[in-house]
Amino acid sequence: MLFRSAIEAGDVISEDIVDVEREVTLPNDGGRTTWTFRVTGLTGFLVAKTAALVGRDKPKDAYDIVWLLENWPGGAEGAAATVSGSGLMEREDVTRSLRRLKAEFSETDRLGPASYVRFMTSGRASADERMRLARQASGAVSEFAAVLRISPE
Repeated sequence: MLFRSAIEAGDVISEDIVDVEREVTLPNDGGRTTWTFRVTGLTGFLVAKTAALVGRDKPKDAYDIVWLLENWPGGAEGAAATVSGSGLMEREDVTRSLRRLKAEFSETDRLGPASYVRFMTSGRASADERMRLARQASGAVSEFAAVLRISPE
C-alpha cells in the first residue's frame, strides 16, 4: 500500500512518537519552565509529507522535506540514523513510502524538486536559479536516501 494522503499515514505517525523537551515561558508572567512535548518523529513526518507531496498540489510539502533533511542535526547522516533507529524500516509501507520519496526527488525535473522550486521562487527566478534550487532539493533527498541505502522503487 502506498499512502495517498497524510491522513492514511496516521498509523505510522501515531507509532513514531518522540518526546522533546523545551524551555517555555508561561503566559501571564507565569515564569519559565521546561516542558515535554510529544511530537511525531522524523520517520512518521517523512511518510506523511511524502503522501502529501504526491497527493495534493502544495509546494510547501517539498520545501518542508528538504528543509528538515538539510537542517536535521548531523545532516543526511543524522536523519538516516534517526529513521533507522525508529524501528519502522521493518514496515513495508514505510520502506515503500521512502522509496517513493527518493523517486520523486531523483531528478531535477521530478515532482519534488519542481515543487520546491515553485515554493522558493513563486515563479520569479532565472533559469540558473531555478536549476540551482532543483539540484539542492534533489541532492538533499538523494544524500539522505543514499545514507539510508533506500533501494530503487
